[in-house]
Amino acid sequence: MIYFLTKVRHDYTILPLIDEWGDEAAALLQPLSYEKLLLQKAVPFGVYVFADIERLSPPMMNAVVKIADRIETQWGSSAVRNHPRRVMLRYQLLTSLNRIGVNDYRVYYAGSWRNDCRFPVFLRCANDHRGSLSGLLNTEEELRQALRRALLDGAAADQLLVTEYCDTRSEDGWYRKYAAFVVGDRVIPRHIAFHREWMVKLHRSGSRDHLEEEEIYIESNPHKENLLKIFRHGGIDYGRMDYSLKNGKIQVWEINTNPTVIRSQGEYDGIYLDSQKRFVTEMENALKEIDAACERGSSTGEISGFTDIADILSDYSKERFLHRINKHAIRILPRSARGYWHYLKLR
Repeated sequence: MIYFLTKVRHDYTILPLIDEWGDEAAALLQPLSYEKLLLQKAVPFGVYVFADIERLSPPMMNAVVKIADRIETQWGSSAVRNHPRRVMLRYQLLTSLNRIGVNDYRVYYAGSWRNDCRFPVFLRCANDHRGSLSGLLNTEEELRQALRRALLDGAAADQLLVTEYCDTRSEDGWYRKYAAFVVGDRVIPRHIAFHREWMVKLHRSGSRDHLEEEEIYIESNPHKENLLKIFRHGGIDYGRMDYSLKNGKIQVWEINTNPTVIRSQGEYDGIYLDSQKRFVTEMENALKEIDAACERGSSTGEISGFTDIADILSDYSKERFLHRINKHAIRILPRSARGYWHYLKLR
């Protein structure tokens, strides 16, 4: 059994695969919220995929790190996917990828962007997937104004990132955003999004040429070796990388640890159904591999039983209580007043 962990109400990313697309996925996958996990005194044998890590509060993160350690000690490293101690979140990942020469652009926390920051830049949050919070900003003054607006609108000061713009437009005038999953040791191409604008979400141009280009990408999996190295560098065994190419060189935008795997069947045009079915088959094969690897790799030789986590839950309850007191104390101030105070601190 593979236990797929998300925050409560965020299992919508995996449910269509289980409910509509894959009989084998339905037999293998068991969605489990972190909130429910942290009410259990013991966890059963299985593979634990720690998804949705970006959304964990500090007390919850501390607790699930300890739980992952205990599962790994009891049943081996193959029982833990996306160990939360090793997964790099967006700022750490993108900064590291720039440092080792993968990415050509840099990111900064809003309070620490440097004088050598290359304009234009844009704002986004460190731990969500909504895309840009601003258009392209060409000067320091435009950046300061955008920061002020974001903070007054309620953006968390410690989550705002200043990101240098990296132009990946192709010679034909289109921006391309590639997406590929990793599941264990498998890299599975997902799609190519095409857009005329620089901020590319999933967008279907309707072009037959683009559809054929996407089919070639999915069939050939041309970047799999380099993508697997980047996933491994980020400590990520499950997730989806969004990336583009600049002069043939990979530029990573993010790795989402809880991406939408597939949508309901009725949401796809008929011309895309065959490619969706092939993707589901690839996903199921990869899931079967990590499930089998766990059974082979158990350090104790056990492929059943439970691991006790009652002591971890006790510590978590105390940390969560203190965290909530601090959080509610800050919220006494109106949102606009908090935002203005954060803006003054940044200045």
